[in-house]
Amino acid sequence: MLSTKMDARTLLMAGTSAACALTAPALAQEQAAASSGIADIIVTAQKRAENQQDVPIAVTAVSASTLERVGIADTSDLKNVAPSLNFSTAVGGFGLPRIRGVGSTGTGPGVENPVATYIDGVYVSSPIGALTNLNDIEQVAVLKGPQGTLFGRNATGGLIQITTKKPSDTPTANVRFGYGNYDTVTASAYVSGGLADGLSASIAAKYENRDKGFGTNVNTGNDIMTQRSFTTRGKLLWEAGDTTVQLSGDYATMEGVNPAFRPLTRNVRGLFAGGGRRDIDSDFDPALDSKQYGGSIDITHDFGGFSVKSLSAYRKMRLYVKFDPDGTTESDWVGVPGANSPPLGFAHGFQIENTQIDEQFTQELQLLSDDDGALTWVLGGFYMWSKGRFAPGRSRTAFLNQFGRYTDVTATQKLNSLAAFAQGAYHLGEATNLTAGIRYTHDKREAEGVRITYAADGTPLAVQTPPQGVIESYEDTFPKMTWRLSLDHRFSPQVMAYASYNRGFRSAAYVVGNFGLATSITNKVLKPEVVDAYEVGLKTDLFDRRLRFNVAGYYYDQKNVQVMQIQNGIQTVYNADGAEIYGVDADLILQPFAHFSITGGVNWTHARYKNFTNAQVTTPNPAGGNILTTGDASGKRLQNVPDWTLTLGASYEIGPVTITGNYYHNDGWAADPDNRVRQQAYDLVDASINWQIGGGASLSIWGKNLTNAFYFQQLGASNFADNGVQASPRTYGVTLGFDF
Repeated sequence: MLSTKMDARTLLMAGTSAACALTAPALAQEQAAASSGIADIIVTAQKRAENQQDVPIAVTAVSASTLERVGIADTSDLKNVAPSLNFSTAVGGFGLPRIRGVGSTGTGPGVENPVATYIDGVYVSSPIGALTNLNDIEQVAVLKGPQGTLFGRNATGGLIQITTKKPSDTPTANVRFGYGNYDTVTASAYVSGGLADGLSASIAAKYENRDKGFGTNVNTGNDIMTQRSFTTRGKLLWEAGDTTVQLSGDYATMEGVNPAFRPLTRNVRGLFAGGGRRDIDSDFDPALDSKQYGGSIDITHDFGGFSVKSLSAYRKMRLYVKFDPDGTTESDWVGVPGANSPPLGFAHGFQIENTQIDEQFTQELQLLSDDDGALTWVLGGFYMWSKGRFAPGRSRTAFLNQFGRYTDVTATQKLNSLAAFAQGAYHLGEATNLTAGIRYTHDKREAEGVRITYAADGTPLAVQTPPQGVIESYEDTFPKMTWRLSLDHRFSPQVMAYASYNRGFRSAAYVVGNFGLATSITNKVLKPEVVDAYEVGLKTDLFDRRLRFNVAGYYYDQKNVQVMQIQNGIQTVYNADGAEIYGVDADLILQPFAHFSITGGVNWTHARYKNFTNAQVTTPNPAGGNILTTGDASGKRLQNVPDWTLTLGASYEIGPVTITGNYYHNDGWAADPDNRVRQQAYDLVDASINWQIGGGASLSIWGKNLTNAFYFQQLGASNFADNGVQASPRTYGVTLGFDF
């Protein structure tokens, strides 16, 4: 193992040295950056506004205008412009991002993503909130690698930092109306302006209704993967001298005929699903209903020399899903030789119906020095209370051997977390900075739950199958110290290099879905996940700021990787001992001449399990479905991690017309620990033409996935079958906009 680590680190250092050699002519330049060329990008990756090129962290930042041109509508689309990010979903409503191989495949009440999502500085704990529409956006930044000090809340993989627009004193407004194929109607609006001296407000809203589905349930004849969503956000900003107060509130809802699981192999009934690959063949139509809302108050005061910031926030998220896990119908099942057939006329054989509710309160205090002097610093404290629960999680008939019976899991997991952090950057002369940070986190978790089986009439069975019917209760604390150390040096105004070592921590959690369940996966608690990350990087602005090229190499040692498996329709999460991850990613912006720009990025990640002898592996059963056993997945690829991803985009302005295109390549990923089920390589091509008509009016013609590539947004194996949920096919439409 030592030689492997040394080889990986040697490779990373060699790659960065080569990049330095390629940019040697730029290192000799001492002139100041020209006023023309690529504009500076300001990010808050270290809790203060800084030029992205001065921050010793790998960051991909995308502006609102780029998001609109490329057609990035929600967080799941961000992978198209940030290749180090891979974004999958679970049961249609949980967002599961991964950065450089670190991420999550499982969900459940109280289980947080290792890639954290922040909206205007507020941490969103639940994967329900990680899948969100991007409306009234100022910027989205993807921070790569563990953020164990300033953003310590479970950010072992990195974070998605969403910044929305601040209210403006100057009256501004914009509206968009769109129509696309699949009878898709969209409308959005943003209005902002001053109310009184120092007081301004804004309100934003977005509505989308896809009335025709991407496929059909051949059993019911109804469309599937239709969707309706609505998002709104309001802000009130008060600025009085050195004090700023911002109130924010938002509400979002999404409902649709989803998740559209389709068996890809012969299922446990011994049947194949009918219809085409974009169809399902289920006893009933799936259903999804997601709601979330929250509010925050952000108070900042500048004392001169340092400032104080208080950020208080509350959020509640609810997701209801219902689906048929075997993916075939009662009419298909009846009469199959040897099948465990239900009584004639009995509707809905297998059924999973879950309601998960997550709520949270967070309070953060920050003290930030000004930028004068040799030392700049940030001090802070963070408190979080959260509660996640099944209300309930219901499985009907799935493993009860008698039709009509169902089992409810009613469980709650609570968290009280306290953290203190400090980070400082010391200027070792004019060109070199040493940054050191530390964070101490103390998590207290409590969980309680019970699993009860009911007869078809809703009466609890007199005799429950042990360990059902027994209330389980757990409580424990999980303290951890994390840190950051980095050194950066600016060789010239055009070139900066850095090296860093970070430790990230993902808190332990109870697997409440396992309460009262006797399975081959017997754990009730997930161990804390720790990532030690080593990184070297180079940030450059070359050729009179016509080319911006940033590259980073990284090596991660990940312990206690959290892995997901579905058994009998029940999702459970457990630990692999560890993983080794290393790779290189790069981003570029090229503006060879006026009004033409090229953007691109590439990521190569080698992510493999180390010692994983307790992996849940699946073997196809000739009679249908899969046989689940415990096997050895050591050396196998991590789930949902492509080795290569690439994005390349271009935008050209011809007078009032802007033509934009974007290409994304994913070389495929493994869906399970034994790597038997895989998503093959796929390519996406998006394009748009925008015409500024005049008088603030614009017309856009756009298309996404123009080649109609077929791939999965979710893919996996269970004892029911190998199954998947399709991603969006080719979509296109027109949008009419007005800016005032």
